[in-house]
Amino acid sequence: METGARPKSAGIVIQLAIVILAGTVLGLFFWSCKYNEYLSLSEICRSFTEAGGAQRAALRGILCLTSLWLVFSLALKRLRREAFCVSSGEVAKSFLPFLFFFPLYFSRTHSDFVVIAFIFSFSLAAGFLVSLLIQFDKFQGHGKTFGVILLLLIVLASAWFMHIVLIAFNDFRFIDEDFAVFDTSIHSVLRGQCLRSSLHSYKSQLGCHFSPILFLIAPFYFLYDNPRMLIFFQVIPVISAAFIVYLLAKEKLRNPLLAFCFGAGYLLLPHVQAVAFNEFHAANMIPPFVLLTFYFLVKRRFKAYWVFLLLMISCREELSLTGAAIGIAAFSLPWKTLRERTQNRRVGLATFFLCLIVGAAAVKYIIPFYADRLGKGHPNYPIFSWLGETPREMVSALFCHPGEAFKFLFLDEKWGLYRWRSLCFAFLPMLLLPFFGKITFLLPFVTAGVPLMSQSHYMFRLSMQYSAGVSPTVAISAIWGAASLIVFLKGSSKLKRKIVGFLGQRSAMTMIGVALLTSCIMYSRFFGYLPFSKDFDERGNVFYGAVERPFRKNTRVSGQSKVILDCIKMIPKNASVCTQLRIGHHLGHHRDFQRFWGYDEDVHGPNRCEYVLLNMQWRQQPPGVTLSDLIQLLYAGEYGVLKYEDWILLLKSNHSTEKNEWAYREIFFTYDGYLLISTGCPEVVDSGAVGGRARFASPGRDESEYVALSRYRECPEGNYRVDFFMKTDILTPEAIVRIDCIEIKEEERRIITVAEQNIRGTDFDEVGRYKRFSLSFDLPESAVLQFRAKYLGHAKLWVDRIQFESDASGLEQEYSRIK
Repeated sequence: METGARPKSAGIVIQLAIVILAGTVLGLFFWSCKYNEYLSLSEICRSFTEAGGAQRAALRGILCLTSLWLVFSLALKRLRREAFCVSSGEVAKSFLPFLFFFPLYFSRTHSDFVVIAFIFSFSLAAGFLVSLLIQFDKFQGHGKTFGVILLLLIVLASAWFMHIVLIAFNDFRFIDEDFAVFDTSIHSVLRGQCLRSSLHSYKSQLGCHFSPILFLIAPFYFLYDNPRMLIFFQVIPVISAAFIVYLLAKEKLRNPLLAFCFGAGYLLLPHVQAVAFNEFHAANMIPPFVLLTFYFLVKRRFKAYWVFLLLMISCREELSLTGAAIGIAAFSLPWKTLRERTQNRRVGLATFFLCLIVGAAAVKYIIPFYADRLGKGHPNYPIFSWLGETPREMVSALFCHPGEAFKFLFLDEKWGLYRWRSLCFAFLPMLLLPFFGKITFLLPFVTAGVPLMSQSHYMFRLSMQYSAGVSPTVAISAIWGAASLIVFLKGSSKLKRKIVGFLGQRSAMTMIGVALLTSCIMYSRFFGYLPFSKDFDERGNVFYGAVERPFRKNTRVSGQSKVILDCIKMIPKNASVCTQLRIGHHLGHHRDFQRFWGYDEDVHGPNRCEYVLLNMQWRQQPPGVTLSDLIQLLYAGEYGVLKYEDWILLLKSNHSTEKNEWAYREIFFTYDGYLLISTGCPEVVDSGAVGGRARFASPGRDESEYVALSRYRECPEGNYRVDFFMKTDILTPEAIVRIDCIEIKEEERRIITVAEQNIRGTDFDEVGRYKRFSLSFDLPESAVLQFRAKYLGHAKLWVDRIQFESDASGLEQEYSRIK
């Protein structure tokens, strides 16, 4: 060994020490970001010795940089064999399997920023590694094969999303009003009305958003006159747009395998899946129209270009800005001949001014006219009020005070972090390729700019339908960005040979394609809606934030939902119905559908409808069904119970009232697992429980907790019997639970035990079957009561429901008391 030379093993040890130190700093940085605060060095050191979370974050950072170090050592060794920084290139080969266990390190992390950093680095590493082994140019002759494979993936994805959306629809999991509004609006066209919905006060849906594209959907109701028809238009346009991405990439990049990576990557984007899974909006029609508009611009087929441009700007008013950006792209993109450049500049200018004129007319005149606000502006102006009261003031604020606008948007203490996060989720799945797309970068920037500038957290998080226009424009810009990178790698300048000499143009195609596809797969794994997506059955998707949409993998319609569907079949199509909104999604094609706001509501009250359909378990959710509402419905004599089963109540006007008293007792003297007050013990799904849910407690975790607490209830004097329906897994002689009834004296600030009883495991008849345990007592005067079940341990315990009966709490007495 030469004098002064550093031993190879010593170099590897020094590198590894640097990697560990850097990984620790990186892990702790992301750990502090998880809590939306940046800790000082002393705080980080103290938390590292005290908190297990900091230690796990440091370990993940170390593993992250170690894997990257091994991969890049192997890659860079081909460029500079004598460099100290790649002296571990030989040993890196034996550690490559270490890389493929990388996802396991992050299997339980809950920090989105850590996951984003991991996906970005892992995708680049995978791209570098595969580019050393294969070349995409070898597959140039298999263009049809990749197209067929992508079509097969589109069919499978469409079938999956149609399946889960139909399940969500049939199980009444749509909780917003948008689906019902669009369904009733589109169906009204068949009755000669202009997108009129009884669920809002506008003359037409055009008074909320400029979406004349809805007129083209109405004729399809002649084929299938059912609200489920909208689910087809909710899923198919969004998913099928992946093939247009493939065609556009194939036209630009001239490589079918790389084009397949872009098409499949678009299909895997969580934003795309979120739009397909969310309730129908006119925005679901945006992706194919945007992509086809740009595709026919590239193909120079201008008749088709103008058709799809008009269809695109007819989806929503803000798409006029996207159309104007396409006009700028048509004007600025390079073309082969002078004649083509002149023609495309004319098309670009015409597109730019046409889109601005249509957009301005929609915002200033059309929408205010149909919203009965002519002269008062767009009804959605308040969500942009921080910029100004009129579009002129808003544009002036953006261009005259850009620093203030940037500070409000991205440095705001409350919402700035979410806007940064939205940008990360918009551009990082495509590995920042849109930033290299030159003039096409305007497309996603302009499209995402409108929701990002709003004060609505649904919009600036780019969640649900608000990302519908962003994903296709990001895909377009990413394709042009990839083309720019590949062109950059052409030539043989000395600088390029030193930076990426071992790659070359053909390897660059492979690296971009593999890295892109890997990134999209990983994003779909952590945040998507596919069967392999992490936590899909627990929390829906990260884009919903505080408004999560749980969807369990055991996709089936609950028994309660089947009862609602049976009740809907009992209601004639020509009848008027008053119901809760979640049920109303299924009733949009009836003669008259009113949303239940309460019995005393003049406008939307049930007194004008022939039928009233309610789910009594939803009475705690707005708009809920209060005790007063139900008592007046049952006692006033206008409605009689047509059917009551599993908390579903169907009333009919001028019907026999002989079942009203019985239905009242069943509903308001029962607390099932859903209606019990939330305690430290969890609520679980239990098919054996009446309502499908039960409260659950297990030894060692929930001891001394109240597994079930009823809500406070004011009860008149009389004789009472309270029934607790419970089951266990072990017939132990020890006490498992203590059931009691207490009286709440708020003025005296004390609690009085009215009755109590300890239940042993041997008191149950058998394991795994619910049994009724009763408490009987006399109440000498009116009191506020609560029923409780305190868990004592020794065996698992399920509480299905608490039900009480009295000879003094009839419907007539309750009605006179609330009056």
